[in-house]
Amino acid sequence: MNLRSMTRWTSVLLFVAVAAPRLAAAQEGGEGVNASGGIRDDSTHTRPHMLSFFATVPYWSGWGFGLGARYQIPLMHDGFLPRVNDSFELEFGADIYYAGAFCYYNGCGFGAVGLTIPVEAMWTFHITPRFDAYGKLGLGVNFYFGNGFYVSGPFGPVWFSSGAGIMYHINDSIYLRAELGWPTTRVGIGIPL
Repeated sequence: MNLRSMTRWTSVLLFVAVAAPRLAAAQEGGEGVNASGGIRDDSTHTRPHMLSFFATVPYWSGWGFGLGARYQIPLMHDGFLPRVNDSFELEFGADIYYAGAFCYYNGCGFGAVGLTIPVEAMWTFHITPRFDAYGKLGLGVNFYFGNGFYVSGPFGPVWFSSGAGIMYHINDSIYLRAELGWPTTRVGIGIPL
């Protein structure tokens, strides 16, 4: 993936981040954050488990592409802030990807298929009834298959991940998701269960 493609992806993510809350507010009749389910709704909530599927763009060791899946379990339906509509979840799953890798010290280069199995903590803010924003931190194990077999990442076998994302609820059955983070950027769908 080149710089031009990355610029396009970044533009799409920025457009979604700016447009989605405005569209949601318009659909709510202008209520948006004040509506039931908006950020100012401090009533008791129940959050669903969710299964998500992603297309990923890994970039930590050369550009690549991949697929991922996550299963989300709500740990705190009403999060840490009592007067804010937030929640705290745990996501786990797997990413399989191809990425070009480069040996910076001896000039070699090769591509590899990888499998990452992460566990991620996610703090979600429910901005409007249809739009959520979240941050996440995680740990996982990374396996490489290509030019040998490796179990490694930036910190040995342990893989650190972080990101910020958005969800737009198309309806009660499908959410659009986008994340910008380390080590991948991802777009996909979420299916509440």
